[in-house]
Amino acid sequence: MKLFIVSSFLLVLVSCMSVGVIESNDPKVKIRDGYSLLQTGRSLPALRLFNEANDILKNQEDESLKAQALVALGDVYKFKDGKSQTDTTYSLSNSVASYEDAAKILSKLKYNQRLSMVYWGIAQAYAEENNSVKSCEYINKAAKAYYEPSGLSDDQIEKDFIAPGVPFFEYSKKEKFKAVCGSSRK
Repeated sequence: MKLFIVSSFLLVLVSCMSVGVIESNDPKVKIRDGYSLLQTGRSLPALRLFNEANDILKNQEDESLKAQALVALGDVYKFKDGKSQTDTTYSLSNSVASYEDAAKILSKLKYNQRLSMVYWGIAQAYAEENNSVKSCEYINKAAKAYYEPSGLSDDQIEKDFIAPGVPFFEYSKKEKFKAVCGSSRK
């Protein structure tokens, strides 16, 4: 019996490690591990981790982390991993809905830099649908939020959350969408 329990435990541990994820109840760890899986093209296990993080955060007061978990869902739903995908892993409407929920929280917190990245994610989702009107609308919102001063509650600790996206946002809004949207700074 002892051998069966130890063998079962080792089997579970090895199977979790084989996907590069060690189980945790910490939503930050789930989000981090989900993004690691997403970077390797594994959208379904990433979606599972992001959903678990969101479920844990429903009973917590950390609004900033709730927004981050919702952004993760928005990211995974619009991620194309090149494998056979279903509505479970690729859904632009679910992506937009998750981003919009995150935007409500970030707007309330006045985390304008992060809010601009969320609007940018929505713009990308609409661009995937070839909806240039909605895409341009959200690019303009992203630019406005990006240049808007943040409130006193700005999330200085979380600057690494947006840092990788800022140069891409700057380049993309100047180059990629210039012809389609015109000036994105109002």
